[in-house]
Amino acid sequence: MKFNKVLNIIGEIDVCCEFENIFSKNEGFLVTNVISEEYFFEMTGESMYYALKEYEVDSGINQKEKKRKIVKAIIKRKEYCGGILYHNSFKGGKDTQLRSTSAAIRTLLAGQKDGICFKKDLEEVVNHHFSYFFKWGNGIWFCHDTSEKEGKTPISHIKTKYWKKEKRNTLTLNTHIDSLTTLLLLLRDDSTYIDNVQYINKAKKAIISINKIFETINRKSKVNLFLQNVDNYLFEHYLRKVENKNIFYLMYQKIIHPLFFKVVSPTLFFKNGYIGRDLAIPDIHIDYLLVNIADFLRLLVVYDSLSEKKKEKINVDLNKEKLLKVVNKAIDLIHKSTNFQNYINKHDVQKAWYAEVLYLSSFYNNKYLEQLKAIKESSLYNLETTVFAESINKNGRF
Repeated sequence: MKFNKVLNIIGEIDVCCEFENIFSKNEGFLVTNVISEEYFFEMTGESMYYALKEYEVDSGINQKEKKRKIVKAIIKRKEYCGGILYHNSFKGGKDTQLRSTSAAIRTLLAGQKDGICFKKDLEEVVNHHFSYFFKWGNGIWFCHDTSEKEGKTPISHIKTKYWKKEKRNTLTLNTHIDSLTTLLLLLRDDSTYIDNVQYINKAKKAIISINKIFETINRKSKVNLFLQNVDNYLFEHYLRKVENKNIFYLMYQKIIHPLFFKVVSPTLFFKNGYIGRDLAIPDIHIDYLLVNIADFLRLLVVYDSLSEKKKEKINVDLNKEKLLKVVNKAIDLIHKSTNFQNYINKHDVQKAWYAEVLYLSSFYNNKYLEQLKAIKESSLYNLETTVFAESINKNGRF
């Protein structure tokens, strides 16, 4: 880290002088100013917790009180919400954004290791979070939010039964992967309470579903291949205008691409390396490409860090070969596209995800080590103190 500055999904922030900015002024709850100053969101706390850990390493100054404040903010809001965490729904009203509660679980887990969180507080969030999933054949798919499970998603959502999923299941990729990664962290850690049949079975079924979506990679009809060829041309033109879109590019983003690949011929993994976010929201969501790559890599490093005994209990292997093929192809796409590089460089949050992608991928692929070297030399990113990076030891082994 460069002095006290860090660039992560909060944006660029001074961990000392601007620490209080992550809390709401009235209640002291965690917020994200990416959406609004009063939008409660626990991912902010997780990112700051990791930044404080790196600051401790760099400065030798204990940050336990600040970490305690983050943990207390999560627990306090959980109590305020009646034992669970809920958020402002994007449709209006309240629901639980499960990506946020997954981050809360990881923060509480880190707090438990630091002696500032108790088992009961972690247990309540875990039980609520992992009760939201869809059955999908012999697997399960973790929900994006509680509204999805309850069938209260926006009317604009595309509802299909493609790949024999439930209509309500948006098949949102990042949240499922993120929840599974968090579950594996909990199962890996012997200090947690959840090493039991229920959660091991959920981990097994969630991995089955990851492997199932990899099976769709080669299911490309002539229609799909034609649509992808058309889309490839439109995609690069769209990236040039992404910051200043006219009506045509908005139509591509919200109508043409979703119509092609969420209605006519469902696609998550594209031959050019692009990874779709979901099969429901009418949007291409280029802002989630790096998120998806990072989530796959986080899953991989955590899975690889499991003991053989834990893997035997789960009793199903993650298809690491196909996962790495998807990830490497997506990273190549980013580096081949000057337009995508320009897009990343204009957004702090995208730069933070990009840094994590290159760091975690470097343990499996040495293709972009020069770019990673430049990122490390900037001393602006906390790469080595996240719970995911700590799954890798200094020798690059798990």
